[in-house]
Amino acid sequence: MGTISNEQTNNVFYLNEGRVIQRTNETSGDNVFEKNGKFYKSFDGISGRIINVEKKSGYESNIDVRITLLDDDQTTKNYLEFTIGSGYWISFSKAFPNLDVNATVELYPTFKIEEGTKKTSLLMKQNGEWLKRFYSVDNKADLPEPKTVTVKGKTVYDYEDQENFLFDLICKKLKNDSLPF
Repeated sequence: MGTISNEQTNNVFYLNEGRVIQRTNETSGDNVFEKNGKFYKSFDGISGRIINVEKKSGYESNIDVRITLLDDDQTTKNYLEFTIGSGYWISFSKAFPNLDVNATVELYPTFKIEEGTKKTSLLMKQNGEWLKRFYSVDNKADLPEPKTVTVKGKTVYDYEDQENFLFDLICKKLKNDSLPF
């Protein structure tokens, strides 16, 4: 498995169990696998300069984020999609304030199972350095707290305000930091 070279034009990639995956017509070969009757090619990561982030309808009425990545030659756009609220989203959005939006970033998904629970994360590397989360347990800054809700006698947490705050913060940073003046 390698990192995507970004040589293809207008490609959509997804995150699945610690891999970057792309639909393919190939039915066999290196890093090709089948899931739900469709074939995918997997990669360790993807890179590019993030030029846009938008929300879109996702699988099973989830809301996905679509990240547009521009390659170093400024010619090829790749699109990376994953669900808002997932571990990928949480790690990406909480580290995004530390990202230089005018430089190339490498994105590497992770996946592990701890005590029967699937855990995912999206690590970012820029200029040879791993980006740390801006928002963390020790630094919540202006991040809204999740709302506590009781559903059928069980306490659950509603992260919608936090997710919207982080999405808006990302959009604002992309708009402001990429301006040439």
